[in-house]
Amino acid sequence: MSDFPGEARSFQPDRLPASTLARQVRWHVGLSQQAFALTFRIDPERLGWIERGEVEPDPVLEAYLRVIDRAPHMVLAALAERR
Repeated sequence: MSDFPGEARSFQPDRLPASTLARQVRWHVGLSQQAFALTFRIDPERLGWIERGEVEPDPVLEAYLRVIDRAPHMVLAALAERR
């Protein structure tokens, strides 16, 4: 299998489309799009674009979504800290 146009794509279980990843993470934490964006300090408009597949997140935002998915409580604790 290859990743060339018109050919079957290779199987990459950890590589969901960004729109699916964003919706899946939001579903796992049980928040609406607006509440998720505000809670995790993501631009709500950008999150909507990502979930609709209109734009791809940059690598940092994609990594942030994966961290939220795996440890939302730790992200919330980090966001709550003040310097």
